[in-house]
Amino acid sequence: MFQVPVLVNLQDGTIIPDSLELTYYLAKWFPDLVPDVHAEKIKSGLQRIHALPYFTLSFGGHPAQHLPMQTMEDMRKLLAQDDLSEEYRKVLQMKLEGFVCVILMDLSLQLWRWHC
Repeated sequence: MFQVPVLVNLQDGTIIPDSLELTYYLAKWFPDLVPDVHAEKIKSGLQRIHALPYFTLSFGGHPAQHLPMQTMEDMRKLLAQDDLSEEYRKVLQMKLEGFVCVILMDLSLQLWRWHC
């Protein structure tokens, strides 16, 4: 079953579901990960990396290409449950919408390549 990874701060209960925010949070605990002298460049690179549609990088032409569709189905099943917290439901919906956008972008690119 598909689950959305999150980090929970056991001291104050803060939940961090966003992977970029999670990265910044960990960097606060381990400052050597983002040394001040390189902080601007590292943060800029992290923002660019996290903005990439990772399914087009991870699954294109790969035997695991079917995984995004299965993952989307798993997310739909989870969303059909009535015992999810509102925050978890919101994260699942955002991720599902992201999957759909990436698949549509990939199809558009394939059609463009086929046409040209």
